[in-house]
Amino acid sequence: MAELIRPAVMQGKAVRSVKELSFHERNGILEETYWNFVIFPIVGSEGYALGAVDSLVELTRHVISQRRGEVVEKLKEQVSGSGTISDIWHRCLESLEGFPEDVPFALIYSNDDDSASSTSSSWANSMKEYRLHGSLGIDRNNAAIPTSFDVADRESVYGLARACRDAIIGRKTVVLRRQDNSLPADLATAIPGRGWEDPVEAVCVMPVANNASGALAFFILGLNPRRPFNEESLQFAHNLRDVLTKSSTLLGQAKFEEIHDNLATQLKISTLKAARNEDKFTRMAESAPIGICTFRPDGKPLYCNDEYLNLVGVPREYDWKKLWDSSATWRSQVHPEDIEKINIAWRELLEKKKTSAVVEYRVLRPWRSIDKATGSELTGETWLMNNAVTELDDDGNVVYIHAWLHETSVRHYTETLLSNRLQEALETKRASENFIDMVSHELRNPLSAILQSADGILTALDDPEARTRNDNEMLDGILDSAKTIILCASHQKCIVDDILCLSKLDSNLLVITPDKVSPPQLIGRVLKMYDGELQRASINAKLEIEQSYHKIMDSHEYAMLDPSRLLQVVINLLTNAIKFTQFSDKRGLTISLGASYEKPTGARHKLTFIKPRTVRHEHSTALSEEWGEGKDIYLQLAVQDTGRGLSEEEISLLFQRFSQASPKTYKQYGGSGLGLFISRELCELQGGAIGVSSPGVGKGTTFAFYVRARRCPPESGAVAESPVALQHVWNTPVTGSTAMPQAAGLDDANHTHPPAPVRAPSSTTIQSQSKPVVPERPLHVLVVEDNLINQRVMAQQLRKQNCVVHIANHGLEALSFLSTSAFSSSTSPTPLDVVLMDQEMPVMDGITCVREIRTRQAAHEFTGHIPVIAVTANARSEQITVMMQAGMDSVVTKPFRIPDLVPQMRKLVEKTNPSSMTKDGASDKDERPPMSPEPQDFGTATTNSTRVKVQRTPSSWDQVVGDQALHDLW
Repeated sequence: MAELIRPAVMQGKAVRSVKELSFHERNGILEETYWNFVIFPIVGSEGYALGAVDSLVELTRHVISQRRGEVVEKLKEQVSGSGTISDIWHRCLESLEGFPEDVPFALIYSNDDDSASSTSSSWANSMKEYRLHGSLGIDRNNAAIPTSFDVADRESVYGLARACRDAIIGRKTVVLRRQDNSLPADLATAIPGRGWEDPVEAVCVMPVANNASGALAFFILGLNPRRPFNEESLQFAHNLRDVLTKSSTLLGQAKFEEIHDNLATQLKISTLKAARNEDKFTRMAESAPIGICTFRPDGKPLYCNDEYLNLVGVPREYDWKKLWDSSATWRSQVHPEDIEKINIAWRELLEKKKTSAVVEYRVLRPWRSIDKATGSELTGETWLMNNAVTELDDDGNVVYIHAWLHETSVRHYTETLLSNRLQEALETKRASENFIDMVSHELRNPLSAILQSADGILTALDDPEARTRNDNEMLDGILDSAKTIILCASHQKCIVDDILCLSKLDSNLLVITPDKVSPPQLIGRVLKMYDGELQRASINAKLEIEQSYHKIMDSHEYAMLDPSRLLQVVINLLTNAIKFTQFSDKRGLTISLGASYEKPTGARHKLTFIKPRTVRHEHSTALSEEWGEGKDIYLQLAVQDTGRGLSEEEISLLFQRFSQASPKTYKQYGGSGLGLFISRELCELQGGAIGVSSPGVGKGTTFAFYVRARRCPPESGAVAESPVALQHVWNTPVTGSTAMPQAAGLDDANHTHPPAPVRAPSSTTIQSQSKPVVPERPLHVLVVEDNLINQRVMAQQLRKQNCVVHIANHGLEALSFLSTSAFSSSTSPTPLDVVLMDQEMPVMDGITCVREIRTRQAAHEFTGHIPVIAVTANARSEQITVMMQAGMDSVVTKPFRIPDLVPQMRKLVEKTNPSSMTKDGASDKDERPPMSPEPQDFGTATTNSTRVKVQRTPSSWDQVVGDQALHDLW
């Protein structure tokens, strides 16, 4: 290659090389290959060649095929003038002498005895002695080469003799290969000056026949060791053999006429034998477990056994030959989609494009079987496999088509079942991984805020100036941090409760404990508990008692049911409804309560309940004595909202483990993806079911469920109003978070988070005695974070580390801020040193944002390199790799400590933009972190054809008062 590349680079011109020989190791052997090379120089801006591009095309098959064709043509030319059989063998070896690559060696054993072409057609009569006529390339004294052998000798010590016997008996070419140890070691040798002087890998042993009963000679050919043995190699050997066969046949025409007479005699004998054996064949065919049939070329059947008729659906009692010609033929039993497959195979057989065909097709009758393990009935489509071969006359015309038919329904059913099980397993694995990612994110996010708030408390306590300056201010900060810790811990508890509840359900440890309650009062309590949440979201909520309830239950009558499990489902549906309705134009929510003696059908709310699982349903049908002796009833509850609604595809994903309605649900609303699955399990555990309906996206959603209960006298006591009962409810793990309703997800959709490598160390241990780091100069930091709690905590801690903090809610706001920063061409730029970028954000996520930043840098819209550090709860290595590939300079996984992060930020700034730091580490002017920045207008940004006016007040947290407001912001 150097000889080709050098002139291309030095002269700046393309260099071409045609049919360049090269040896490459492929499939364990060193192969002879041929290539066309075109070397193009790569010319730089200064006119010098920077390198070269090699365009290459492999021509190995073409070159080898062309060369082998020359070998065959040379052999034809040499043997065409032969006068005797012996002369053919001599000229053959002489012509092959000039092709050392493709013919490392060759041997010819001939039968000089004229009786070798005996008039007898018996193969036994052709088992004569063959002598070595000549050799090419290999020493005649080689231990593996006998000077003569008798093919009738089954105990010959020579491998070649046994191979020749197998070839003449099987009427085939026998291939001896070193790979399978069938080639004698003495033949697997390197031939000086031939075959690239490599050991021979494969040898073809071929009989050269002059009649149907014997062989004039054996042609033994060693193949090119630097070419893989394949169909092309075998065809090359057969072409050489065919040339010898044709030449010897022309010379032995007189002997063939004698053989023809012998065959005629044998045919008469065979005809008599066939007549006697026909009855045997018929009896065998009728008892065969597969269908057997013989057709004429026009499609008329000549013979069909009973099994064939049974498989194609034609009864034997009819005149099946006439039935075959009528409109109600067997084709009417074939599945319409598979008719064309049969027609194509039939045409190919008649047109002699193929001598055999295998067709699998379906018939209309269904397949049924019984599962021996369970005794249940299995059903599916009936599949048949038809193997057909053609029988040709002497002129090559198709005279018969023989077909064998058997049923393959069981195999197809098994393959489909295994495929479905595999897909289910893969989907379960994928959903589990997504669930782990989600749980990691949901736990790490608040944990980071907890650590940073704790750091804030410790820093405040260790700061003597803060104590003397304003104790009240310090105490307010500590109190605020403590509330943040409590809120974050509460959020983590809800996630853990969901997982524990699911674990109990899987282990059948969750039991139903009935109590006497008033259903209307119980549901009313739920609405009252969420009254503040509903008011803040401006949602008009109401409880509607249906007429069906009044017909069965008095207004003061109680029912026996498990209030905690019932509320667990109601609260989950209610929090979901609030979450997905709070941003709608029309905000309404209705909880309806009904009752019936029969199982509800869902028609009242235009939905279909999900069919309960058999095991769970049977477990929940029997009510024990603790349920009382009242009459069984079914309580039906529905939560109807005017929120975003659901599409058909989203509805199909609901109520599955670890899933939410759509991949966007988790990013926008959070949640564990377990709520609706747990709700379904709890409904089934109480002898009920759950369902959902939605007119479409943007048209609201209705969730409805029913549970089994019993009536009981009203004098039992108002248990639903007792504080103990309510406390019991709140101590149960409630999906959707009773403490923080907005933390639950609509449940049931796939969620995948982008990844995270840890460049700055993450820590789970708060060092209580860490001393505040005095920065060399204030760092200007842009915090891109959608979670307001994390915004506030990070801003507080960064300011304590002498940083000037700017806030952006998502990637689009970050891009708008950067367009006014020191990295832009703005006339009055805002100083900026580094960006801390969250990943999971609405509008524009962190990965999309950093890619856009790097794109704008490349387009010189931003000057210099903008340091960006990913701050994320996604900690898997694959996720980290994605973030680094997107353009992050470093990745910090939550939880982390700000005192540990700031030094890493400074190192990154010094590395990427050293000019931004003065030699002594001080800035050109004294910059103090603003504690209450004014509202900033980040301008108008455009993404995905959507114009967004970006304006926010970073100090909006100062307006937050009380636990509830903190809860709302979370």
